[in-house]
Amino acid sequence: MRADRYDPAALVNKGNVLMACGEAEKACHWYRTAVQSDASCVEALYNLALANKRLQLYDEALQHFAKLNVILRNDAQVERDTLERHPVERIPPPRPLTSCSP
Repeated sequence: MRADRYDPAALVNKGNVLMACGEAEKACHWYRTAVQSDASCVEALYNLALANKRLQLYDEALQHFAKLNVILRNDAQVERDTLERHPVERIPPPRPLTSCSP
């Protein structure tokens, strides 16, 4: 599959095809190339964050969501996705209460 290295939309599309084929690592390469071509390409940043999430690279995913948040200030969808995509540490359930004896 050939893509114009200077057309971020074509590069994102190539990454999307690879993601659909289950090749997240290869898709990341094309999303990064799209971001290098156009640093404000929100589609590339968003898909790169999702691909990193799929690869369990949570810190990298969060960095890309943070960049999106700078570009799309106070965008509800970006903020929601940032929270949903970043793993939340679960608080252990409370221990059962023990009876108090006088």
